[in-house]
Amino acid sequence: SMTSEDGKLKVEKEKVGKVKAKEIEADVIFDQPPATILNSMLPLYLNSQMLSILFDAQASELSSRMTAMKAATDNASELAAKLTTIMNKKRQAAITQELCEISAGAMATETAEDKAGPALGVFDNEDTVLDDLMTEIESGGVPDAPLEPATILGM
Repeated sequence: SMTSEDGKLKVEKEKVGKVKAKEIEADVIFDQPPATILNSMLPLYLNSQMLSILFDAQASELSSRMTAMKAATDNASELAAKLTTIMNKKRQAAITQELCEISAGAMATETAEDKAGPALGVFDNEDTVLDDLMTEIESGGVPDAPLEPATILGM
């Protein structure tokens, strides 16, 4: 029992003797013998235990499926994000490549003043270009060493 003395709580244990089975009053009176009651209750008990086991197994299976689906969803989200990043990088690289080509072409047309040689004509092909190149080499129109890009573009 719990008491308070001088404003402090105090717990005291009281020993109570054991009750003998013969002293317990019979609250329930059975009309049938114990063997008959056991034979009728045992199948019900076993049936409820089997149902409980089956329900637990199904709940465990569904829980495992939910966990697997959550992991699959997370993996798919990560993969989608990674593939989107890769696609964006490749698209950006293609755009950058096109811009470089456009700006290089624009620079070439702005600064080309016949410093890189004459433009090819309508009748130029592999045979005539080789003949023209040989003529330029013999006449001394082609330098012995390649020119620097800055020299050709006039920078």
